[in-house]
Amino acid sequence: MASSSKRRRAPRATIDLDGLFARGDALEEAGKTRQAYRLFLRGAEMGSVDCADRVGCMLGSGSGVRKDPERGLRWLHWARKRGSGPAAYNIAVTHAENGRWRRAYQWWKHSNAEQGGDEVELAMCLLEGLGARRNPARARALLRRHLRRKVPYMVSEAGQEWARALLGVMAATGLGCRKDLRAARRWLERANKDDDYPEARRVLALLGRHDPHPLDVARGAPWTTLVRRSTRAR
Repeated sequence: MASSSKRRRAPRATIDLDGLFARGDALEEAGKTRQAYRLFLRGAEMGSVDCADRVGCMLGSGSGVRKDPERGLRWLHWARKRGSGPAAYNIAVTHAENGRWRRAYQWWKHSNAEQGGDEVELAMCLLEGLGARRNPARARALLRRHLRRKVPYMVSEAGQEWARALLGVMAATGLGCRKDLRAARRWLERANKDDDYPEARRVLALLGRHDPHPLDVARGAPWTTLVRRSTRAR
């Protein structure tokens, strides 16, 4: 007599999404971006918020996959709705990299309100008039607020060096504050304290010869490159 019991299916193996993300992260750090993207996408499709955030970033910049900012933004918004801390920041970056400065500025404001640490990006927008009306005094206040934050809580050492360098250039040119070459030199020397900030060194060399442009410190490094560098620090 045949058994009437039903055959049970073997349980599916549980996927370690944190481990999958870590593998993808290691591949990306090693420069194997295509393989990293495939792992992140697999994790995102299985519900990993961290993987979804990284998929959005890679689609937005075209790293390891054909560039598709709109699809990247969909993943980033999905991740944000599910609690991703960096998602708002990365939404801003995607808009900035594609020239949508008004949206980028608004999303950096959202990110700064939610988790803090985005004062340098907001200050750059206010200095350049990107997505917002130029307001050097407000930019200076944001940079000084950024420096009051603790490293590594919410901010990176690189971000603080960038803030000091900008404050130095502003003091040297009297942008948003009283012109003060001694203060400018102090800010720039602090930014370059490890002698690893060539832009700050170059502006220091300019002092005393002529007034550097307020954004000379950024010459040689496109703004979008600085944004991507900042994203990696998150």
